[in-house]
Amino acid sequence: MLASENEAKTTHAAMMEDRLLTYEGKKQIYGTQAGDSTGAPYVWPIKDPDRVNELRKAAGFGLTLEENAERLDAIYNPKQELPEK
Repeated sequence: MLASENEAKTTHAAMMEDRLLTYEGKKQIYGTQAGDSTGAPYVWPIKDPDRVNELRKAAGFGLTLEENAERLDAIYNPKQELPEK
C-alpha cells in the first residue's frame, strides 16, 4: 500500500478504502463516506462502530466520526444497515 511506503497520506488511503467498499455495497471501515438516498445526508453504514474512532485515530483523522458527521451536518446511526439494492 502506498501509505505504508509514505507515498500517500494514510487518511487518503483510508478514504479510498471506504469509497471502494461503499461502491461495492459493503460497510465502510473509517466512516469517511456518506449517502443521501433518504433525502438527508447520512454516514454510510460502518463495519465495526464500536472501534471506528480507534481506527480513525490510527489512520490519522483528527475528528471522531461523530464530530465529523456533525461538521458535515450528516446523520450518524451506528446501527444503520446497508441500503437495499
